[in-house]
Amino acid sequence: CDVWNPKAVRSAMGASFTVPVLEIGKGGEKEALDQVLDLLERGGVDNDRVFAATMEDAGDKASLAHYGIDFTSKEGGAAVILG
Repeated sequence: CDVWNPKAVRSAMGASFTVPVLEIGKGGEKEALDQVLDLLERGGVDNDRVFAATMEDAGDKASLAHYGIDFTSKEGGAAVILG
């Protein structure tokens, strides 16, 4: 997922430059996730307010529809992880 792809930047109509984007280097998925969760926690986002896109459609890891989550229900903000 390349957020700086020219087509992605053009279609976002400049929003790409106002939304914070964090790119984690190559490595193990577990280590990258731990880095992200640690950084978000230091920024005031509780781990229970971090949402990630998955391809799972059943079981404990099933994705919820984005419109089914109340992102405003708690102070401290929320984070969405893509990619």
